[in-house]
Amino acid sequence: MNACIRPHLLDARNAQAQRGYQIHHSVGQKQYDPVRHGAIGELLAAADAAIYSHKQASKARTVHSR
Repeated sequence: MNACIRPHLLDARNAQAQRGYQIHHSVGQKQYDPVRHGAIGELLAAADAAIYSHKQASKARTVHSR
Protein backbone atom coordinates (compact mmCIF):
# COMPACT_ATOMS: atom_id res chain seq x y z
CA MET A 1 0.00 0.00 0.00
CA ASN A 2 2.82 2.44 -0.73
CA ALA A 3 0.92 4.83 -2.99
CA CYS A 4 -2.33 4.61 -1.02
CA ILE A 5 -3.35 6.29 2.20
CA ARG A 6 -2.59 3.92 5.05
CA PRO A 7 -5.76 3.16 7.04
CA HIS A 8 -4.21 3.88 10.46
CA LEU A 9 -3.07 7.34 9.29
CA LEU A 10 -6.52 8.15 7.97
CA ASP A 11 -8.09 6.90 11.23
CA ALA A 12 -5.72 9.12 13.22
CA ARG A 13 -6.52 12.14 11.05
CA ASN A 14 -10.26 11.53 11.38
CA ALA A 15 -9.88 11.27 15.17
CA GLN A 16 -7.96 14.59 15.35
CA ALA A 17 -10.11 16.66 13.02
CA GLN A 18 -13.27 18.27 14.32
CA ARG A 19 -15.08 18.43 10.97
CA GLY A 20 -18.34 16.66 11.76
CA TYR A 21 -17.59 14.03 9.10
CA GLN A 22 -14.91 11.42 8.41
CA ILE A 23 -12.87 10.79 5.28
CA HIS A 24 -12.91 7.26 3.83
CA HIS A 25 -11.42 5.73 0.71
CA SER A 26 -11.67 2.46 -1.21
CA VAL A 27 -9.31 0.94 -3.74
CA GLY A 28 -10.07 -1.58 -6.46
CA GLN A 29 -6.92 -2.72 -8.19
CA LYS A 30 -6.46 -5.67 -10.52
CA GLN A 31 -3.60 -6.66 -12.75
CA TYR A 32 -4.55 -7.59 -16.30
CA ASP A 33 -4.35 -11.33 -16.90
CA PRO A 34 -5.22 -12.33 -20.49
CA VAL A 35 -6.21 -15.82 -19.31
CA ARG A 36 -8.74 -14.49 -16.77
CA HIS A 37 -9.76 -11.27 -18.52
CA GLY A 38 -10.70 -12.00 -22.12
CA ALA A 39 -12.32 -8.59 -22.50
CA ILE A 40 -11.99 -5.21 -20.82
CA GLY A 41 -15.40 -5.70 -19.23
CA GLU A 42 -14.11 -8.74 -17.35
CA LEU A 43 -11.13 -6.76 -16.06
CA LEU A 44 -13.38 -3.89 -14.97
CA ALA A 45 -15.77 -6.32 -13.27
CA ALA A 46 -12.86 -7.84 -11.35
CA ALA A 47 -11.63 -4.38 -10.27
CA ASP A 48 -15.19 -3.44 -9.26
CA ALA A 49 -15.42 -6.60 -7.13
CA ALA A 50 -12.07 -5.71 -5.54
CA ILE A 51 -13.22 -2.20 -4.62
CA TYR A 52 -16.47 -3.58 -3.17
CA SER A 53 -14.49 -6.07 -1.08
CA HIS A 54 -12.15 -3.30 0.13
CA LYS A 55 -15.12 -1.09 0.98
CA GLN A 56 -16.76 -3.87 3.03
CA ALA A 57 -13.51 -4.58 4.89
CA SER A 58 -13.10 -0.86 5.63
CA LYS A 59 -16.66 -0.66 6.98
CA ALA A 60 -16.04 -3.67 9.21
CA ARG A 61 -12.78 -2.14 10.47
CA THR A 62 -14.55 1.16 11.22
CA VAL A 63 -17.33 -0.58 13.15
CA HIS A 64 -14.84 -2.62 15.21
CA SER A 65 -12.65 0.40 16.00
CA ARG A 66 -15.51 2.39 17.60
